[in-house]
Amino acid sequence: MKSKAFTLVELVAVMVILGILVAVAAPKFLETNGEAVDSTLRENLRVLRDSIERYAAANGGALPGDDGTEADLKSDLRPFLRKFPANPINDSDSVFVQSSGASFTAERSGGYGWLYDAKTGDIRINSGRTAEDGATPFVGL
Repeated sequence: MKSKAFTLVELVAVMVILGILVAVAAPKFLETNGEAVDSTLRENLRVLRDSIERYAAANGGALPGDDGTEADLKSDLRPFLRKFPANPINDSDSVFVQSSGASFTAERSGGYGWLYDAKTGDIRINSGRTAEDGATPFVGL
């Protein structure tokens, strides 16, 4: 009578093949995931900067968020955005609003997703991380 089960050699061969496939596919998947985060971040920055420019054009050059608060900035931009985008690196849509005009020199703590200067209209991400290419610092984007 013949058994309908797999032999140990057949099972080991299948495991080796699956291991090789995972070893080849995993690095490619991880690289693609990082590129997707980078792409999402750049697109969110483009949308935010575009909405700031559209607000300024509609309001005689005045910049949004002139009260220096996050609520004021989001209120001013609401007509130009469907939803305020989150920073995909720390998944936060909160904004640290600076009204001094000084340049941003370091990442802010407190869970902020974005850094915004109400005097210059400059908006940046709140992260010291660099892009997947290793050369593009997001802090300067």
